[in-house]
Amino acid sequence: VSMTEEKEAASAVFKCTAGEETVLMSIRVSSDGVALTISGKGAVGCLIPAFDGETKTDITADDRTVTVSYQGWECVYATDGAVADAGFTSGNRNGYYRAFLATGEGTLYVRIEIRKK
Repeated sequence: VSMTEEKEAASAVFKCTAGEETVLMSIRVSSDGVALTISGKGAVGCLIPAFDGETKTDITADDRTVTVSYQGWECVYATDGAVADAGFTSGNRNGYYRAFLATGEGTLYVRIEIRKK
């Protein structure tokens, strides 16, 4: 739907319509990380890919966060909704991803940050 660039950030908004339902996803990327906002009527969700790589990573999850740790770094997915294990692992040319699902009602916020431990 739209894209913007700032000096140190970029944003995009996507609109997906299926039948009479519409979901908007706003993505903002900056040096602070990635911020996703998903909004629609009723329940909304976002799959979180926890990279399990060629070498085993340490993946931890609680009600609102998923953390992937590897060689002194961690990727943290934090949400204002609920996090649950989606119950499957999927692969691509880079390795394997354990799937988690973040869900919320009406609007869901997910923040992704990579940081040194």
